Amino acid sequence: MKLANLPQPQHDWPQSWVEANRYDREESEDSVEVTPYGDLYRLRTKLLLDLLQRYVSVGRAIIDIAAAQGSFTEKFAGLGYRVTWNDIRPELSQYVALKTKGLTITYMPGNIFEIDPVLFDAAVACEIIEHVAHPDQFLKRVAQFITPGGHLVLSTPNGEYFRHTGPVFSDYSDRSQFEKAQFAPNADGHIFLLTRRELVELSLAAGLEVVSVELFGNTLLAGHCGLRFVQKLVGSRAGALAEWLLRYLPDSLRRRVLSGIVLVARKPGGV
Repeated sequence: MKLANLPQPQHDWPQSWVEANRYDREESEDSVEVTPYGDLYRLRTKLLLDLLQRYVSVGRAIIDIAAAQGSFTEKFAGLGYRVTWNDIRPELSQYVALKTKGLTITYMPGNIFEIDPVLFDAAVACEIIEHVAHPDQFLKRVAQFITPGGHLVLSTPNGEYFRHTGPVFSDYSDRSQFEKAQFAPNADGHIFLLTRRELVELSLAAGLEVVSVELFGNTLLAGHCGLRFVQKLVGSRAGALAEWLLRYLPDSLRRRVLSGIVLVARKPGGV
C-alpha cells in the first residue's frame, strides 16, 4: 500500500493499531526512507508473491495466519485470491478493514491452535513459526487447514545465518518451558530459530511434501555488520545486486550469509 492510502493515526487508536500503522509506513512500496527492515520486507514480499502465484491459482481460497496488520492479506486480495485474515489479536481486524476498503476479506481472529479448522487451498504463515514453542505441532495444525493438494507458503529467519547467535530448534528437547512466552509479536518474541534442514524435516513429519526452499536476505540488505549506514548511502539497488550475485555462491556459504528462508510445501492428495 502507498503512503497516501494509509490511514492517519488518531489519538484514540489502541496501541496495537499505532504499531501496525508504523510498520505499514516502513513497509510501504513508496517509502522514501531506506531501512533494513523495509528492504527485507519488500524482498520477502516479492518472493512470497512469486511463489504463491506459481503454485496457487488466482481465485483460490487462502488463509493468512498471524497476519497482524494484514500487509500480505491486502496484497493477496488485490491479486484476486479469496483471503481470510487470522491473528491472535482480534482488534487488529478492524484496522485491516479500515485500510482495505473496497477489497473482499474474510476475518477469522483467534489462536490457530484453538479455532475450528476450515479447509483452504493454501495457508500462508509469514514470520510466525519462530514465535511458537512447538514448531512441529504448529506445522501439523496448519496442515489441518489445507485441503488435499493445497499448499503452505512459509517464511522464517534462517537459523544458520552468521549473525543469528540465539538457539535453534534442535538445541532443546523439552520445549514446554517456552509455552508461556510464545505468540509474542515482533523480533523480541523469537523463541528459537530453525535451520533449513530442520524446517524441511518438520514439514515432512507434518505430512507435507516440500516443493521449494529458498534462502534470501543478504547482509547489506539486512543492515548488519555496520552496513546500515552503507545501505543508506548506496540505496536499495546495491542490496538487490548483492542478492543476485549471491545466488552463485556454494550452498554451504549461502546458508551462512542469507538471513531468511521461504518454504513451499504441498499437502498430499487432491486431483
